[in-house]
Amino acid sequence: MSYQSNTAIIAGYQWVQSVEITAGNNIPFPANCTIIGHVRETEGSNTVLTTVSTANSSIIRVSNTEIQIVISGDASVNWKAGDIVMDLVRTDTSPYQHTGLRFDIPVVLPITRNLT
Repeated sequence: MSYQSNTAIIAGYQWVQSVEITAGNNIPFPANCTIIGHVRETEGSNTVLTTVSTANSSIIRVSNTEIQIVISGDASVNWKAGDIVMDLVRTDTSPYQHTGLRFDIPVVLPITRNLT
């Protein structure tokens, strides 16, 4: 399932996105599930820009059907304008299970920046 975010990441600022899946009796995000995702410039890129996960609290389980993804401003501060891609994998299953979620997210440069 491809997910096109309507909310761009503004480089250097926190980005938060809620994702809810409602599909029959399926429970996509059960209690104690662990999830990880790599953020890359393109799907073929070897460079991981940042990692989101339940382990580092950048993926927060809200309910059996909803998670919240957070990318910090520190993680994105040096990103260039364009698009990034990300997908999510459940790591509490054996074997690991791809969630079927793939994100294509625009990145824009802020007008107000370099405030430090």
